Amino acid sequence: MADKAKRIAGYDLARGLAVLGMFIMNFKIVMQGGEQTAEGFWPVLLVAGEGRFAVLFIVLAGIGVSLMTRRPRMTGDRIMLWQKKTLLIRRAVFLFFAGLLFFPVWEADILHYYGIYIGLAVFILTWSDRQLWAAASVVTLIFVVLFIFFDWEQGWDWHSLSYTGFWTPAGNLSHTLFNGFHPLFPWFAFFIFGMILGRYDWTDRGLRRLGFRAALAVTLVCETVSYLWAPAMVLSGNAFWLSTLSFPPFPLFVLSGGASSLAVILVCILITEKIPLRWLNPLIYTGQMVLTHYIFHVIIAMAVLEGMGRLYNQPLGFAVTVAAGYFFLSILFSLLWRAKFTKGPMETVMRKICG
Repeated sequence: MADKAKRIAGYDLARGLAVLGMFIMNFKIVMQGGEQTAEGFWPVLLVAGEGRFAVLFIVLAGIGVSLMTRRPRMTGDRIMLWQKKTLLIRRAVFLFFAGLLFFPVWEADILHYYGIYIGLAVFILTWSDRQLWAAASVVTLIFVVLFIFFDWEQGWDWHSLSYTGFWTPAGNLSHTLFNGFHPLFPWFAFFIFGMILGRYDWTDRGLRRLGFRAALAVTLVCETVSYLWAPAMVLSGNAFWLSTLSFPPFPLFVLSGGASSLAVILVCILITEKIPLRWLNPLIYTGQMVLTHYIFHVIIAMAVLEGMGRLYNQPLGFAVTVAAGYFFLSILFSLLWRAKFTKGPMETVMRKICG
């Protein structure tokens, strides 16, 4: 029981750290705009980090689905498995429509994608590891095929980072499957990867060491290949193909993003084993309220900044400072809320509606 508690704490710690990354990236994107170029070490580092925290969230969501369905999958209890599937479908529907309602406010919404990922995951819960690896590979490669035959930039206004035609059938289909912020191809591969990871006991130190070394090696190889070959790809007019950036998400990004997420998760599990949880609870509680913080940082923080006239065309330093400051306030809110309630506000709403 103790190992299980530590493992869950490690996952929540990873979510808490990802919340900070989410704030930094989202405030940076909105406050700097879509056409500002990255110059200097820190701006380039932040550009390279775009999408990585979303990957971490999605991988953790896949892990959560595997943990949630572990008992019926292991015991073959069909009734319990059906109950879990029903609950997952309810949550998928909730997140999908919540995301659509949120989209007019936040075009980079990921909630409706979560709904799609979870809904599809219901159908592959009992697949073997080999089948899941194959599915993740196919999902990744389908994006490459789509990129070859279709215009990936169709519908995008790069000046405002907005997508036109989302509410049309063709535009919505393209945005969902191919060229949105987190389209099914290839982003569902991260969810599948998380489902695979959730089947292993990462509190096993030997397994964790092996997993960390493999994750670090894959990340370094992908980033090295991308760095060394990028100039040649630019000269040939094919700058995207060996890129590890998230936009567009080519296979090297999928490999590097998934591997780096595993490395972060394993480090977080190690931290929860070495440091008393009472010192980590502020971040752990924040990680347990991801849905709340995701929605609140847009409808509260960005709304306040817009009212002050400080939301657009701001320096990078100011955007990062705002993100860090709001993260501190989010930690305080999480601590105060958890002193009286076990679930965050939006998490409670979802539980009330979905069960």
